[in-house]
Amino acid sequence: MVAEGDILLPPDGDREWLLGALAELVRACGPAPLLVAPLIAGDARFFPDPWAGGKASVRRLLRRLLGYAGIDADTVEVEVYGADDERARVGRPSGNLAGVSDLWLVEARGATLRFAVEGTLLADPEAVVAAAARAVADAFRSLRSLRVRDATEEQRRIDVTAVYLGFGRLTVDAAHRYASGRPRPSRQGLLSPKAVAFLLGAVIVARELDARALKAIAGGLQANQRAFVRRSVEILEEERPPLAERLGLPPRDAWPEAPSLAELTAPFADEEPGASVEASEAVEDRGIVGTNLGKPVFRVERRAGLRIAKVAVMAAVMLGGLATRPQMGEVLTMGQVAIGAVILGVAGLLLGSLIRESRCSEPKCGAPLRPEMTQCPRCGGTIMGSIRHPRERLAAEEALQRDAGA
Repeated sequence: MVAEGDILLPPDGDREWLLGALAELVRACGPAPLLVAPLIAGDARFFPDPWAGGKASVRRLLRRLLGYAGIDADTVEVEVYGADDERARVGRPSGNLAGVSDLWLVEARGATLRFAVEGTLLADPEAVVAAAARAVADAFRSLRSLRVRDATEEQRRIDVTAVYLGFGRLTVDAAHRYASGRPRPSRQGLLSPKAVAFLLGAVIVARELDARALKAIAGGLQANQRAFVRRSVEILEEERPPLAERLGLPPRDAWPEAPSLAELTAPFADEEPGASVEASEAVEDRGIVGTNLGKPVFRVERRAGLRIAKVAVMAAVMLGGLATRPQMGEVLTMGQVAIGAVILGVAGLLLGSLIRESRCSEPKCGAPLRPEMTQCPRCGGTIMGSIRHPRERLAAEEALQRDAGA
């Protein structure tokens, strides 16, 4: 029995929806990923490839995750965008909250996959791995023709698919994570930490893992997520009918053979020891850190009202949309959601008008700058003044050159 209001579990309706979505994946794609795929953690056992924080590093990471997902891709392309680059809107999942899809699938066409990433994410490798896992789950759904029309619903199902593919240890922490040096938590995905933890608990129970394996998995998570997973396992082991029956899983003696981790982590054929590396790729792999040493950059100063208002409105619309879904229990009308979105948007606009932001003008950097800084802490550029938008940086650089030549 589940105690009413158990704070370590998602609500009843959410749990039913989560298990139903997991069962749909089993029916559509088979039980193998859920039962025998490696449960990926963000360490060298699963990601032996070098990481330098650039485009080539992201490409290697995606190729590794695609292999874990059983996706054969001849070409994997990655584009890095600046925080204010309007081109980043093209192909980005519609209706996402800030931070939900900082690395996303642009296109899956046969054996060619195109991804994009916001450059500011590259300073946090752990967040990159979790975001890449979601992007690969998106590619899996696209290639298997699993996508649904509703954008919010699809983003939630991407979160479920990531756990189904063995990426739950990555995404459960990323659903709500405090990173070093950040005053506020970051997030990847739309499902709550409790929901992702419940799915990970379902994987543990479905695989009939023992207490030692549970300890090894949960021990590597943040404290809250650890508690959510443990409680989810307790409940799912007690529920009837058994979870295997609810998910449509075969008996243990009929499980498929587990893939070889040694084969999945083997060097890529074109990057084996001794293989040549193109100079262009070496430059790509430098990332943004230190690339502007000795070069001028500018403070982009603006008020935070519009950004905060957009986030508040999108949050209200998305959360309100969930609250009106039958499987979650209808508690709000769309009219109430619209009114709430307007109120939050206006409040965000007014509050944000009192807050000034200062960021680096380099499109692929966008690091926050404190008033006393004379050098960007990420790209290393020398701060030479203030502008209102990154698009003004080239004109500002030309003005500096004219002044220097005068």
